[in-house]
Amino acid sequence: MKKVSLFFVGLLTVLVFGLFGINAKADSVSSTVNYIDTAGVVLTPSTPDSLSGTLGSKVTIPTPPTIPGYTCTGYNESSSSGGSSGGWSSSSYLILGNNEVLTYVYTQNPTVKYVDTTGAALTASAPVSISGTVGSKVTIPAPPTIPGYTCSGYTENSSSGGSSGGWSSSSYLILGNNQVLTYVYTENAPTIVSRTAYHSDTNLPQYQFFALKEGNRADGLYSAPFGTGSATVLNTDAKNYDKTIVYADEYVTLSNNTSYSHINLNGNWYWVNSLALSYEATENNGAGNYPISINMYNKAGEIRYEIDDVKYKDQFLQAVQQWNKALGVDVFLQADNDHPATLTITDNPNLPNTTPAQTDPPHGVKNLITGVIAWKTNLSLNTSIVGQGNLASLGTIEILYLHELGHTLGLGHTGDGGGNNSKIAAWSWATAQDNDVMWTGGPTNDQEVLTSQDIAAAQLVRTLKMYPDF
Repeated sequence: MKKVSLFFVGLLTVLVFGLFGINAKADSVSSTVNYIDTAGVVLTPSTPDSLSGTLGSKVTIPTPPTIPGYTCTGYNESSSSGGSSGGWSSSSYLILGNNEVLTYVYTQNPTVKYVDTTGAALTASAPVSISGTVGSKVTIPAPPTIPGYTCSGYTENSSSGGSSGGWSSSSYLILGNNQVLTYVYTENAPTIVSRTAYHSDTNLPQYQFFALKEGNRADGLYSAPFGTGSATVLNTDAKNYDKTIVYADEYVTLSNNTSYSHINLNGNWYWVNSLALSYEATENNGAGNYPISINMYNKAGEIRYEIDDVKYKDQFLQAVQQWNKALGVDVFLQADNDHPATLTITDNPNLPNTTPAQTDPPHGVKNLITGVIAWKTNLSLNTSIVGQGNLASLGTIEILYLHELGHTLGLGHTGDGGGNNSKIAAWSWATAQDNDVMWTGGPTNDQEVLTSQDIAAAQLVRTLKMYPDF
């Protein structure tokens, strides 16, 4: 009997545990978890939640995962055991059932923008954000600081309506779908941060010389740096004086990072954006060229030359006649006993092969009898290459002299390498299409025209009586 009883007990144990084991596996369930916005559009969190447990058990609903740009405003769940919904909290729970689906519902946070009064986008270093439940009343955050601007108001719109006004600590909005909050900023009037005097290598050191370089620009001429004082009305007057030589005594840097130069244009003083001026070397460690530089005038406003038996004397004299005619006065005159030369014309076959002609910097020559130092310069023609190849034409040789005589009048190159910096636009206010004789290289680059700008620059030297008194 004992053996039979033990057999039946064992068999019963196997049947019971087998049946209950199968039922235990069937009681373990897991939920499908979804994420949608208020319009039912599916969202995807980077770290999704999961739910599992025993059928009929009470399970805490996990914290909704973060989805950038959205705020979880509630959930709903459904299963064979029923369903529930509400706003999530740390005490939210559900009873696990078969076919369980948990859906987190997210509201899109309002888009926040920052614009100026023209609608141009601005960037806040510490942007604000707004979140909440659709239909809830939310205080509008204080506008973030944007350097150089002041917030003058806001606008907002959404599916629930819209509002606008000047911001205050009591400003609010009603959250809706597709909400856009826009802070509007007014640019502050710029202030002068610094002043810098220009200096020149001419005998007017308090001025620097430029050419207006408008091209595709549309700069104004103002009574003060634009945006300051009474200079608040835009104009494009500088366009009318493109390529005109001007001189400036100072430039200012404004709080909005613009620069304005104080220029004299045809005898009148104006302020113009410094980027409207041709390249200037003051901020480039002194390297570069200027429209007007040192000249070889004597105190009477003449350039007296001495010339001996140079190979192309006729071409030199023809260039002299061209300049005298263009200036309307005999500036170039031959030296005599009463009028010493400030310019010597020579041939120099020893110049580099890349240099057809050269005007040397002024140098002092001491009179051994009187002890007086007279300043003069040499204008040399490289006769080892002039008269050959593209320099064979007598007309081209005359242009070579015309170019070099322009330097003795104080003219720099109208087109040169130069560079860019934060204040002044790149040099070269002329273009190759102008065929300007004062372009770098002159006739060697087929630049052969004595332009009206060249003549005006030379006349400005005379108007200002920039005579170094040699």
